[in-house]
Amino acid sequence: RSFGHYNAEHLQRVGILDNINVIVERTAVAENAPYVKAWRSQGKKLIVRYGMWPLWQKRATAQETFKAWTECRGLASNDYDGIIVDEFSGFGHGGVGSYPLYSEAIKRIAQVPKFKAKVFYPYCIPMYYGNFSMSFLKTVLDSGYKWAEEKYLVEQATEDAARDYMDLRLKQNLLRYHKTFPGCARHMITTLGFMSAPPETLNINPAADFKVYMDMQMHLLSNDPLFFGLYGIQWYHNGYVDEEDLRWSAKLFRHYGIEGRKERLTSDPYTLPHIRNPDFDQGGTGWTLYPAEEGSISVVQSAGYGILQTRCRGGNEQAGNNFLLTRRSAKAPNRFVQNIRKLTPGRHYSLKMFTADYDELKKGKSTQNKNHINIKIDGVELIPENSFHELFASGRAGHVYGLFRDGNHLYITYHRLVFRAKGTEAQLTISDWERQEEPGGQIGQRLMHNFIEVQPYLEHPN
Repeated sequence: RSFGHYNAEHLQRVGILDNINVIVERTAVAENAPYVKAWRSQGKKLIVRYGMWPLWQKRATAQETFKAWTECRGLASNDYDGIIVDEFSGFGHGGVGSYPLYSEAIKRIAQVPKFKAKVFYPYCIPMYYGNFSMSFLKTVLDSGYKWAEEKYLVEQATEDAARDYMDLRLKQNLLRYHKTFPGCARHMITTLGFMSAPPETLNINPAADFKVYMDMQMHLLSNDPLFFGLYGIQWYHNGYVDEEDLRWSAKLFRHYGIEGRKERLTSDPYTLPHIRNPDFDQGGTGWTLYPAEEGSISVVQSAGYGILQTRCRGGNEQAGNNFLLTRRSAKAPNRFVQNIRKLTPGRHYSLKMFTADYDELKKGKSTQNKNHINIKIDGVELIPENSFHELFASGRAGHVYGLFRDGNHLYITYHRLVFRAKGTEAQLTISDWERQEEPGGQIGQRLMHNFIEVQPYLEHPN
């Protein structure tokens, strides 16, 4: 089963509706009403996420839990196929002390005739750390249901490190469950993370190709004998994914899940060869710097900046803390230049990067204004309809640091340019003036530049 935190309108718009057979709908909004009849007539399922926070807060009884779950439209409405409940763990998260009560509520749901064709799936972070949590999971399986195991894998520095990390997070994790539930893959929905854009991103390494990493994960689940009979795979979740990676996830579902192929979908390398030192972790190495005046370009480090960029932890804890700092001059733009290498003529690529105001970072107070810079790529054809410069706020999804928390956001500009290569190389020039003759932003403003990622772009079908 290919699950997805999507809505049908979005899936239809990007042309991937046929590659998904289960939609997970948000708790508050019945957003798929126009599509429900046609969707379910094909045998496809529509389930609703149920958030556990209210029940944790009130320490609900078994009866209160049963009532809350069964009143959710995923169980209560004939237009839905069940609920997926968020979330549980074996080490304190999720109201561990209430697991016997949750188990009682699940048993009752399984005994109600009108819910016989419905599903109950709990989202789980490893449950094998405690007896209560494993007893709860046994009740789920004994009641005929499955569970969704959250596995959001952060990009690693090298391909070898990525393989080791997949072994730890996917294979070793399943082996721990096997000790209690042999053959448990048949009851597990592996929930992979394709968060690759603010407000939360696993794509933390601009020297690695995130689409290749997604392919590696699906290839492992589809080929390793340990995962034989795996009940389902889903990608989490639509609100945090780059549109390109959303389309790529559907291609992966079709390749491995529908067509049953065993070989990798892409032959692209994990390590991107196009830009050297894209995060300025090696100072200015690989870049040619053209300061507008003495001291107007430097490489600086600031703890916590990568966290505020919404890069997930679990890989390089320092990712994003180094950056190129420019101080805008009235005389001329500061420029930094590098040749983009090893391009394939005719192929589409994306360039992504982050910018933010350094003084706002230091003061702990930010303004909701886009940063004015210029990104010029000579020798390519730009695809403006797939390019953007968007402002986002730090602090969402737990990405807080220092003074930036509790509604006080650092505003960061996320830049993306999509282009078609004409040759094997192209010259990239980034400057802190909006145009060659016009600064565009305040003179003296100090801007941070990093995460300069160039990678192959999945051409949009439209």
